[in-house]
Amino acid sequence: MNKKVIGGVLAGVAIAASVAYTVFDYKTTVYQCGKCRTIHKPSVKAWMCGMHTPGKRMLKCPKCGEKSWHDRFVVADESDFI
Repeated sequence: MNKKVIGGVLAGVAIAASVAYTVFDYKTTVYQCGKCRTIHKPSVKAWMCGMHTPGKRMLKCPKCGEKSWHDRFVVADESDFI
C-alpha cells in the first residue's frame, strides 16, 4: 500500500473514534446547575455549543433559567439522576 492510502485509512479511523467518543460522552453525562443545583441533561445543541472545561460546561438551567457553569457528572444510567 502506498502512504496516501495508509494515511487516509488512519484519518478515517481517527474520525470514527472521535465520533464514537463524542456520542458516548453525551449519553453518559448529566450536569448540575451551579445556582439552583438541579440535575439535568442538556439538548445536543446546547451541549455541543457550550463553552467547557473537563469538569464544567456553560449552560442555561432549564429550571431557574440562569446561564452559569454546570458541574459535569458521568453516570451509568441517567434515569438514576433525572
